[in-house]
Amino acid sequence: MSQGKRFLLLDVAAKTPTQVSGLWQWLKADAGITKDGSDLVSAWADQSGNGRDMTQATGANQPTWTAASSFDGLLPTLDFDGNDYMDGGAIGPAATTASRCIIVAMPSLGISGSGYNHVLHYGADQTGQAYGMTTRGYAPHTITVGPGNHYWASGMADDVAAPSSGVFTVYFNNPTDTLRINRAAVCTATPTISTVTNVAYRLGARVGAPDEYLNAFVGEILVYAPAPSVADIAALETYLMNRWL
Repeated sequence: MSQGKRFLLLDVAAKTPTQVSGLWQWLKADAGITKDGSDLVSAWADQSGNGRDMTQATGANQPTWTAASSFDGLLPTLDFDGNDYMDGGAIGPAATTASRCIIVAMPSLGISGSGYNHVLHYGADQTGQAYGMTTRGYAPHTITVGPGNHYWASGMADDVAAPSSGVFTVYFNNPTDTLRINRAAVCTATPTISTVTNVAYRLGARVGAPDEYLNAFVGEILVYAPAPSVADIAALETYLMNRWL
């Protein structure tokens, strides 16, 4: 990272994940990785201390650990190549209409397929009691990047373009769902949210039959329940941007 880039971020002081209350899960590609000789990742250990690890036993669906030289950065990433996902079991950060926040650093992002590309998704099923983050929508839900439940609250703005890399945030504070990209709020919606937390929690694909896969290099994931203040969210985004972008 250039020194000039760091100066651009100094208008919001960074906070590390443990400096903000409500940390529910913390995954980062430079810690807690279990991989084989081909760099296929079978487990990604939660760094929050809460033991909410992600696993994938099937080699064909395991993301690939990439070396620290990727993207001219100093840190490794996990490559979800459009057919990979990891499961966390019967967990989820928030039920019913309780607040929650998901922040993801993706140093390289691609859009693939004709449907949603799920970053993280949890709940009872793909269409009803679920919530998460996606990097793509399709008609009639024509958002390019959008948060919410599976249908991503079709009232969300439909002119939000996905950058090729960035820090993406979705946070729900009843009744408003907000999408932020690189510390800027880009759109909001007021979806009907009624999530359950004890059925399925998935990274890289939707709940239910796994499909609608993510195509991206993922560096770090922060999940909070309840959601932090907007000021603390911005401080966490600055932390991630300093590390990954």
